[in-house]
Amino acid sequence: MARYFVLAKGTKPLPQSNNFPWPYEIAICFEAVLSPIGFAEGVGHGQAGGHFSAQDALGPTWREHFFYAGGEWLLPFVRELAAGRSVPSALVLKKYQELHGVEPQSYESNLS
Repeated sequence: MARYFVLAKGTKPLPQSNNFPWPYEIAICFEAVLSPIGFAEGVGHGQAGGHFSAQDALGPTWREHFFYAGGEWLLPFVRELAAGRSVPSALVLKKYQELHGVEPQSYESNLS
């Protein structure tokens, strides 16, 4: 099982739904997995997510996700992963704690 750290969370108001705050999340796994980036959005039956390669995460499909989740600070680290370089988890987790004042949530997945 691989551990993913939830490093960005945010919302996008949906104008057609009385500005309901539609949630977005980004998680990163620092282990040697094929799909180290986790994306999730939505609530209840409308919730969806998955794990993706760092290269896919940098594509145009996910640009908005980084913006609404407040995860633009993660892009340099995702670029490093996409280039095949490892990213020290301690560095990223320290940065998260500096930004948010708490340790990030995490989860385990065998679907990475």
